[in-house]
Amino acid sequence: YISYESDTVKGIAVKAGEATTYDFIMGNAGIKMEEFVVVARANKGGNNYILNAKQESATLLDGISQKEITRGGDSDVAGAVKRVTGVTVEGGKYVYVRGLSDRYSKTLLNGAVIPSLDPRRNSVQMDLFPTTMIDNVAIYKTTSPELPGDFAGGLVNINTKDYPEDLNVVLAASWGYNTNATFNSDYATGNTGSKDWLGMDDGTRAIPDIVQNNEVAPQDLSSYDLARQDAGLTQSEWDDLNNTQRQEYLRSSRLERNSLLSQQTQSFNKDWKPVQKTPGMNQNYVLSIGNKVDLFNGQLGFNVGMNYKSKYEFYDDGITGRYKLTGNVSDVNSLTLLQKTTDTRGDETRTWSVLGNLTYLFNKDNQLGFVYMYNQNGQNSGRFQNGVKPDDDPNMFINIYQTQYLQRDMSNMQLKGNHTIPALGSLAINWVASRSESNMETPDLRVFTNDYFVNDITNFYDADGNDITEYVLDEELSESQIEDEFPGFSSEDVRDTTFNISQNLYPAPTRYFREMNEVDQNYLLNFTLPFNQGSQKESKIMFGGAYTHKDRYMNERRFSFIPNGLQFNGNSNEYFSDENMVVIPSTPNEPFQYLRDDTELRNSYTATESDVAAYAMVDWKITKKFKTVLGARVETTNILTQSLDPAQEKGELDIVDVLPSIN
Repeated sequence: YISYESDTVKGIAVKAGEATTYDFIMGNAGIKMEEFVVVARANKGGNNYILNAKQESATLLDGISQKEITRGGDSDVAGAVKRVTGVTVEGGKYVYVRGLSDRYSKTLLNGAVIPSLDPRRNSVQMDLFPTTMIDNVAIYKTTSPELPGDFAGGLVNINTKDYPEDLNVVLAASWGYNTNATFNSDYATGNTGSKDWLGMDDGTRAIPDIVQNNEVAPQDLSSYDLARQDAGLTQSEWDDLNNTQRQEYLRSSRLERNSLLSQQTQSFNKDWKPVQKTPGMNQNYVLSIGNKVDLFNGQLGFNVGMNYKSKYEFYDDGITGRYKLTGNVSDVNSLTLLQKTTDTRGDETRTWSVLGNLTYLFNKDNQLGFVYMYNQNGQNSGRFQNGVKPDDDPNMFINIYQTQYLQRDMSNMQLKGNHTIPALGSLAINWVASRSESNMETPDLRVFTNDYFVNDITNFYDADGNDITEYVLDEELSESQIEDEFPGFSSEDVRDTTFNISQNLYPAPTRYFREMNEVDQNYLLNFTLPFNQGSQKESKIMFGGAYTHKDRYMNERRFSFIPNGLQFNGNSNEYFSDENMVVIPSTPNEPFQYLRDDTELRNSYTATESDVAAYAMVDWKITKKFKTVLGARVETTNILTQSLDPAQEKGELDIVDVLPSIN
């Protein structure tokens, strides 16, 4: 530091009323100061961070920052990313980039792979991530060697909140009013459990133990000889019985031999239809605290946050239709209607999340970080459809009742580090070790369909009020003939409704259960070596590798309730009563329904996937306005799936891909 020497000048005479000037030269003085380092972190939640990233990236990059998300008022990532150009969200969860479906997209959390929560989709369900827990979302629309090679539409990287520079405490609450759902007494949903407010089932929707721990018993059509043995009678004693007595013994034998099937049928919850309730307002609560403190010659930064959200959605003016093309497309001008219904649906969703971020800065060249995130989501739904099914009968109407609870959770742990080695040309090394586990469960999806016919009929009564309808119809009497036989008769027009459950036209009442568990391990190692390009190190060589391993277990079960001579009169509570679930096969005048396990084992499976990747690239800024990325990525992929049905062959994919790239 350069300054001047201190000096004192003496003997200067200053006269009253006059200005006195004295010129002198000050000597130079140099002060040697100790080295100090100024460290500043980018504000990753600001708009400028995303704008700079887009400008500096040679790939086609877009994104949205926390500041912009806050301005838009979106509560989850699914609502936020649809504001990005070229991105659409299907079903409120799945991301489509550049018009390509979710199977062509991939999602990362802080650069590490996370699992999907849907067995039939590749994309992660974006509604699971609250926007209060993230800094920004970056969307890569073109490939680059340092990025995974298994996407074609877009790669979405969700970056969680980092620690603040100073003490930062946030406590926020918000309430929302949905004009369709809030305080609507016609709101429809499924039956609730005691833990629904936590986004998880309390076990009341689980498969009953008597079914879970035993195979569903088949119907036992015991013979007369077995009935005799069950009664402990000798053949001569049996021969002395009359037919009525034998039938009674046969009934008792079949009742006892089918007692397990009866208990299994009766063990399920009897509620098949959506229930009505009056929901309150949508709610969202956020609490977070973060700070940076000095510790052991370094600095420790932390950020801990929690989020809880409750949301109600409802519509009662939906229309659902199914059509098909009959004939040659060039010869017909319209589609044939198969089924058309009105549609009413209500969804109540509970979501809560926890985020913990811990970072230790040893010095300006070395830091370690740990991130933990847990998300829990539960959705209770009720749906009712009513309409026509002219494909089967032009006079037939149908009702479809559906209730479903969907439970999802995801946990993610990441250990990561950033290091710079000045002695090696400021070589930068960053690495990530990540483990994610996701669970998806649908406990007891209930689907109940019935049809009905509406007939306008006329009832006839004599002058004393006695019903003569049956006689009039049997004799096919005209009104004048009725008057002749029953002077002063009267008539009444009424509407008669006949209900049915027609298994030949649609599935019998069915309950579905599905669970999926997936564990992902992901390891990344990247090296970045800057090199001189003019006066600044704006170009760089990058190389590194990645390893990913996934284990998935998927299980589905399906149970149907099959009527045996049992008629449906429109009252579901009566139809599904325990009295109608006493199984006594081939017994006259005792109709019943029984449980049948319709599970298809081929739909349940285990699967593993292992991916090993290596890449090398150069990020070269040729001029101030021209930049290019050249490189290649090599990936080896092994996927193995095995159905729980031993009759199904295992599926295996083992390939090596070389993926060159230029941007």
